Amino acid sequence: MGDGVFVRSNSITALGQVNGNLNVGERATIRASDPGGLVKVSGNVYCEGESRFECSLQAASLRAEGSVLVLRDLELVGDVEVDGGMLEVRGCLRARHIDVDDMLVVEKEMEAEELSVGSRVEAKGNVRAAEIDVGGSAEVGGKLSAGSVDVGGSLTIGSEASIDSIDVGGRVRVNGGRIGEIDVGASFESGAPLEFDEIDVGGHVRLSGKSRGKDIDVCGSLDVEGDLEFDTIEVGGRVEIRGNARGDSMDVGGRILVQGSLGLSGTLDVGGRVEAGREILAKEIGVGGELKAQKVTAIESIEVGGMMEVADGATAPVIEIGRSAEVKGPLSGESVTIGRRATAEDVHGERVTLERDCNARSVCGKDVTIEDGAKVSGDVLYTNELRVPKDLLTRPAQKISETQFRKVQFY
Repeated sequence: MGDGVFVRSNSITALGQVNGNLNVGERATIRASDPGGLVKVSGNVYCEGESRFECSLQAASLRAEGSVLVLRDLELVGDVEVDGGMLEVRGCLRARHIDVDDMLVVEKEMEAEELSVGSRVEAKGNVRAAEIDVGGSAEVGGKLSAGSVDVGGSLTIGSEASIDSIDVGGRVRVNGGRIGEIDVGASFESGAPLEFDEIDVGGHVRLSGKSRGKDIDVCGSLDVEGDLEFDTIEVGGRVEIRGNARGDSMDVGGRILVQGSLGLSGTLDVGGRVEAGREILAKEIGVGGELKAQKVTAIESIEVGGMMEVADGATAPVIEIGRSAEVKGPLSGESVTIGRRATAEDVHGERVTLERDCNARSVCGKDVTIEDGAKVSGDVLYTNELRVPKDLLTRPAQKISETQFRKVQFY
């Protein structure tokens, strides 16, 4: 046993300063003889079984075979290790390494270099650690500052997060802050503005406020209550942003709803439907289903397979409307093609092609091609060349000058 103090099992002992080690028997209770309520041990504390400290405890380290309860603060220079039980600290907990087999409960602040808990962590105050590894679930009431957080089940943070990376198997709920890499199996939710590098989630993501980051990869759905700045978004299902969205590119399998404007420096690729309350701007736009916005502008091309509704028009160097599609609103580009059996309103372009059996209200182009079965109910204006089967137009085509062509405005 060496130098120090031994406390018998099932006893209640008052201590002050302990020179050397403190050995505590099973189901023993330690109280402080010091009026300040502190027991200070120069060496290590060994608990042979379930132990109770009705005081603050300072020591080099703590080792326990069974559960430990500390009613005030626990401060260790080295490590705390609890085998086969839980650790409950009703004050603050500070140690270099914390290793608890079962459950860890801390009422106030906790600080460690490494935290490893087999079952569950409940910390009501702020938590600071370089590495956190929890087999079950973790709940932090205050701010969590950490390098890496690995949780098998769920993670909840009541205040801001400042974390380099998290890897959680189930659900995550944070309240804003900054997280570098986010890898979550089920769902991730932030109740306040969040700054991030990467979000990779198997299910659902919900962000709030003016959040910003780099890459988002979600198998399920993405909901944003506010504005969002990003580099890339790749979502298998649905995206809904109740604000403005700015980024590089978006690739969404289902549908996109942006209540404000959507601005991309790269591509917009949507398998289903995209709708914006105001403007959509991108380098390239490809929509398999429907596109709806007040105005749509692409630096290079727009391709829509279904319906497009643009009150203030769509503009791009290349516009392609798919077969049997429908366009409500004017189109303007260098090359505009209306696919077979599609319906459009007013079309303006240097090269305009109406494929077989499509319908348009009016056309203005430098070079216009109208295939068999296509119909134009209004004006057909051209500058250079008109290719059209005989007797196809409801009214005669009109050749205009370059100056007149530039002045024609359908919107």
